[in-house]
Amino acid sequence: MSIIISRRGKDARKAERTNIGDEKDLQGYICENPESLPLDEIEENIRLLILAREFPTRSGEIDALGIDYDGNIYVIETKLNKNQDKRFVLAQVLDYGASLWRTYEDSDSFIKELERSVSKINADCLTERIGKFYQTNIDTTTEILQKVRQNLRGGYFRFVVLMDYIEDRLRDLLIFVNQNSRFNIYGVEMEFYKFEDYEILIPKLYGAEVKKDAGLTKPRKLAGELNAVHETILKMIDCPLRKNEIMQRLMNAGVSLSEKTVQRRLQEAVEAGQLVTPMKGYYAPVQLEPDS
Repeated sequence: MSIIISRRGKDARKAERTNIGDEKDLQGYICENPESLPLDEIEENIRLLILAREFPTRSGEIDALGIDYDGNIYVIETKLNKNQDKRFVLAQVLDYGASLWRTYEDSDSFIKELERSVSKINADCLTERIGKFYQTNIDTTTEILQKVRQNLRGGYFRFVVLMDYIEDRLRDLLIFVNQNSRFNIYGVEMEFYKFEDYEILIPKLYGAEVKKDAGLTKPRKLAGELNAVHETILKMIDCPLRKNEIMQRLMNAGVSLSEKTVQRRLQEAVEAGQLVTPMKGYYAPVQLEPDS
């Protein structure tokens, strides 16, 4: 592609395409300029906030991690054409997604790691960073983080792979995976040009051709009717309670369940919209019945 620049229709000159020397250069550019990603082709008015670079998981560090106003989590990886077969990139980002999900099964540890990551690049704390970026009060900011927690627990991620060139086979693979799975994987081809002191970027998004629901547009329902374990746990919760308080109520009722089982069932109930977490570490009914 040729980029021609002129002043008032005269003195036309060609902008020269520049090569990206290192993946970290591309990573740094996106972290500084997240608006350069054409995410509005996925949904209108998406504003991406990068909260972390080189975010740790058991499988390695994710190049960049971001969120949007709706609490969607973006796993961002950068790859250059000179490196490995790009088809393996999809396997790598899915591995990072699985590792992110497993490493931070306790969403509190995920939020703490985000706090540490934000503090490395910004003087604000996590809630301040989100509040300033989206111009939200503390209640709305808390709601955003709650959606982030739920997306993490459900393994709902948006994967974005940035490359300097995306071949046809990879474009077809992106569409195929998005069409035939619940995954959302997008490839962004980044073409850089230079003219005098200006840098020109032409981003092209692939994978957004497939339109489907993502993240928390609807709460995930539990398969079938609630089993006896779920019913028993939910009956214990008639007001906001911590997990240890719920465990104590279960013991008092003669119900023996492991802490891990209770934690998993509580998370499933939150994802299914049957419990809410009004405060950190607390679980409460969705709606308390009024006194008669």
